[in-house]
Amino acid sequence: MTRLAAESITPLGKWYGQMPVAALVAAAAWRSGGPRAAIPIASASAAAASLAWLLEQAMRSRTPPPGRHSPTEPSFPSGHALQTTAVAWAAAYVLTREGVTSPSRAVPVALVVPAVNGLAKLWLDRHWYTDVMGGYLLGAALAASSAAAYEFARPRRKPWLARAIGWLAR
Repeated sequence: MTRLAAESITPLGKWYGQMPVAALVAAAAWRSGGPRAAIPIASASAAAASLAWLLEQAMRSRTPPPGRHSPTEPSFPSGHALQTTAVAWAAAYVLTREGVTSPSRAVPVALVVPAVNGLAKLWLDRHWYTDVMGGYLLGAALAASSAAAYEFARPRRKPWLARAIGWLAR
């Protein structure tokens, strides 16, 4: 039963599993904040999928765990952990900043989804612990970059002194 559950969530960590979910979440963000809210979520998704593929091509292989399908298939970093972390964290950040959901709802989901996905890969013996941790760290870096881009694109309020001078100048 546990193995079946672990295998059933595997597609969420692949590009074809996380990108449709990210598109739906980006659409929800678009409805509340327009493209400036949707683009960071969509870009975190695309960047995570691209980075996972690029690293798979560029990194030197090491011996994967025995549960890995192919002994030549790279296992570091875990693309599942990378992609789920990047999308879940970027989405949680943007959706809470936009007021679409509360942090008390978004944060647990953003923590549980990548954790369960990474633990499933460990349970199935497809990744080493360091593979999953490397994926989490890269995903966190992508999510932070998306959050920074979102903040940079947000409209800025004038500092209080400039507003006061503008009000006095009327």
